[in-house]
Formats: sequence, structure tokens, C-alpha cells
Amino acid sequence: MPIPPAIIFQAKIAGLAPTPGPDWAFNMASAVASLVNNMVMLTTVTGATQFTFQQAIFAAQLASLAPGPVAAVQAQLFAQAWASAVQASILVVAPGAFMGAPAPPTLFSVVALTLIDPPSILAAQSFLAAQLAAAAPVQVGIQNTYGSAIHDAFLLLTATVTGMNSVSPPVGPQPLSAPLSPFS
Repeated sequence: MPIPPAIIFQAKIAGLAPTPGPDWAFNMASAVASLVNNMVMLTTVTGATQFTFQQAIFAAQLASLAPGPVAAVQAQLFAQAWASAVQASILVVAPGAFMGAPAPPTLFSVVALTLIDPPSILAAQSFLAAQLAAAAPVQVGIQNTYGSAIHDAFLLLTATVTGMNSVSPPVGPQPLSAPLSPFS
């Protein structure tokens, strides 16, 4: 299932009252995790994918922030906390996933590595910080910028999937890679 639309992110995050402390951090991290866990699909790889956002890391880093009108420094710290959580997150692509048209598909018989691409994390972090820093100081409600900015940051992420194809010997199996596959 793909990541929900930005309006769903906005609605989920809109009700979070910006009060300093661990409750706000936990609630923000839980809201984000509930929106993306088990919902990320890669656009160039068809098959079972499972994404687990590291909400504990996000919450721990957010707990030191004092929520309120977003200043540039606070926006950067928020984006850094998000990026740290994404970098530690787990993305699994199951064997049997395929690339290309369903007939004949290029099957992964073994998925050796799935990596959320570090340059895409950095780009998404920069985007998120810029969006939050430029936002009007709306703290609560559907006009809150956090939801749509976080949504769009997730869509800037890419992943590389490597493994072996399902071609039978003596021709295969051969290495197979799906580089820079965008999240959807």
C-alpha cells in the first residue's frame, strides 16, 4: 500500500498540541510511524515491501525540542531528527518481488540488500528543514505545515535493492539491482 496522501498526514498531525516535552515528541513520532509503517512501496519494484520507521529515535531526538513557531534552527533540528530515524529505519523487499512488466518479469529469487539511499535522505532532510523554516507560524490545525512537509520528504526518498535473479543455471542466477527506486 502506498504512502497516504498529504491531506491524511496533515489531518493526523493537525491535532497535536505543540507543548514542550516528551509527550509531544512521542505523539509526533507515533503519528508519523502510523502513517508510513508497512505502507511504503517502491515505484520500480513490484511485490511485498515492508517499511518500519524508527519512531523511538525520532521521539528521543524531538524530546529536546521546544515546539512552537518554527524557526530556522528548530526546523533544521526537527529535520535532522526525522533523517536520523529514516536512516535507522528498516526496508524489506521480499523474494519474489519483480521489476518490469509482469510477463515476463525479472524476479528477485534472493534479495541480498535493501538500502535507503543516503543522498536521498540528505535531500529530503534539506527539503523538510526548508519547508518548515519557510512556513507561516501556524501551530495547530489543518494549516499546520508539518504534515504535508513530512509527507513530501518521504516521497523524496529512494532505495536500492540488490540480489540475485531467478534465472535457472547454467545462465543464472545473476546479480540483479534496482537502483534509486523512489518511494511511492
